[in-house]
Amino acid sequence: MVKEIKSAPNIAEGDLCIGCGSCFSICPNEALVMMIDEDRGIYIPHLNEENKCNYCGLCLKVCPGLSLNFPTSNQAQFSLKNDIKQLERGELDCYIGFSKDYEIRYNAASGGLITQLLIHALEQGKIDGAIVTKMDEENPLKPQPFIARTREEIIEASKSKYCPVPVNIIIKEIVKSHKEERLAFVGLPCHIEGLRRVASFNKKVESTIIYCFGLMCHHTPTFNATKFLLKKKLANIKDVKKINYRGLGWLGCMSILKKDDSIEYIPQNSLIYWGSVFNFYFINPRCLLCTDKLCRRADLSFGDALLPDIISKDKIGTSIVISRSRKGQDLLTNAEMNDIINLVTIEGSEVIQCQALQSFHRRYEASKVLFNILKRPLPADISKKIDKKNLFNNFFSLCKVTLLYTNSLISSRKFLWVLIDIGSLGLDFTSKLKNKLK
Repeated sequence: MVKEIKSAPNIAEGDLCIGCGSCFSICPNEALVMMIDEDRGIYIPHLNEENKCNYCGLCLKVCPGLSLNFPTSNQAQFSLKNDIKQLERGELDCYIGFSKDYEIRYNAASGGLITQLLIHALEQGKIDGAIVTKMDEENPLKPQPFIARTREEIIEASKSKYCPVPVNIIIKEIVKSHKEERLAFVGLPCHIEGLRRVASFNKKVESTIIYCFGLMCHHTPTFNATKFLLKKKLANIKDVKKINYRGLGWLGCMSILKKDDSIEYIPQNSLIYWGSVFNFYFINPRCLLCTDKLCRRADLSFGDALLPDIISKDKIGTSIVISRSRKGQDLLTNAEMNDIINLVTIEGSEVIQCQALQSFHRRYEASKVLFNILKRPLPADISKKIDKKNLFNNFFSLCKVTLLYTNSLISSRKFLWVLIDIGSLGLDFTSKLKNKLK
């Protein structure tokens, strides 16, 4: 356990780092560099060779992993429980929808709304570009955050990236730039929380980011998840030319383009993909303590519309979207009036259902108990006292979280990966048995 936290690398030592890159962008002395920890399969900050750190503490103040407190907002206002209450009371505008451009919709992660809205905002002159992520052409397993300034670049960055992405390193370009630009930002809840914190210290960042598009998130698989999958499907990982984690309809599939131009397709619900490996293994333990599945600091929050009618009928893709700000709602309305997206209003209860918010909340509560029991580092504002009543009420969730935490430890030791094969086979057997019993 870390005894004293002086700078961002100490946060990583205590397993609280989420690898967002906020610390890298805010550091006034450029003392940090984001590097991949090969064992854990995540990005973490290191002091660079020059080590210019003067321990000013800015990196700690913008870190969304170190504490759950919101520096500019009331914590209770942004609690997970309040998220659920707002949806139940109908205080948030919620929709399902999709792009009317078939190619965009079919090749996106779900309904293509983010891609279509970014293109619309760019062509309408509302933004000059968008901070998005694509996979590196030189290293297809590595994500590359960048500023997309054309329709083609926005489309190139579509689809989910199921690996750690330090999106916020690109904020450094805004900090150092002398241009007056208007940009949209696409990221996970932790990315956007980090961005908001950086913006509270840097007016240039605050004035540059016009829209924040949030991606609803359960957890981010580590790089080792992709490596594990590729080792199962390919003789040599070096044969990979390009990876797409989603696309080709809904639920979609991973497509692996090899250097000989052949393509390997892996369905989204395959056991070595989200059917088991990406869902139950290779999880950054810090994700278990997340309270923000719905990206509450975004202007618009997007996710898969996992509703029964859509799951059974939709083969192309449909997004769920929550509107959280006036400018976000205006962008949706304008795009719908221009007949480039289709939107249907839904109830907040449907969002709770399709995003399993109650289950997510129980996981968080159980994770607090587990980390207390194990004496693992906790975010600064989480109580280190064990609530015995909470322990009893969340017993089954605690069992599940314990399994997930154990799996994350197994996943970080390559010589134990054989246990993941055994676990996946067991899950496959259980699933087949359930189907037979039904």
